[in-house]
Amino acid sequence: MVTCGLAAACTSLEPGRSVLPSLPALTLHCVQYESAERPSPAAEASAPVVVSAQSDPADELIERAWRKSLEGDRGTTMRLFARALNRTDAAWRTERIHWSYGWAMLNLGDYDCALAHFEHARSLDPAGASWLPHTLAVTYWLKGERDTALEWMDRAANADLGCWASAKSAERCTRRWQQKERKAMGELLHARREWKFR
Repeated sequence: MVTCGLAAACTSLEPGRSVLPSLPALTLHCVQYESAERPSPAAEASAPVVVSAQSDPADELIERAWRKSLEGDRGTTMRLFARALNRTDAAWRTERIHWSYGWAMLNLGDYDCALAHFEHARSLDPAGASWLPHTLAVTYWLKGERDTALEWMDRAANADLGCWASAKSAERCTRRWQQKERKAMGELLHARREWKFR
């Protein structure tokens, strides 16, 4: 089975085997999955999906992929996101799929892959990327690149005082985030205060 996915940063289904291309040069390419790696129809259908009158098949795939990422199932997560990206009815929201894919990979601990998807989402909709500074701040923080994370956090706080200027406002803006993400944001805000006054 051949499916298309994001450049080499995310093609490996083996943990710890990820290579980040230079972000501006990201390209889409196809990856060959061995038949043993293909998800069974039962495995892909296992996550229940709430369907409403406005539901879209790509949205359902994204929801399933997100749930699989929370279960730690990297392979199924990647295959479901690849299916969502390959849907012709999802073309107008490709940047949103890459954004969701990035958050899923962040929660799976593949920060290079997350950064590649966030950058690709930004490249598809540069004007609508108000989410970029705080998202990159959290990703770089979790990746261990503290200085880069603090620079992005400073940009986020200056761009959106209503969310990132204080721990209280950040708590309101991160209510639906995963615990790991909220913890990283709290650490970032604390570190930013110290960083600003050194």
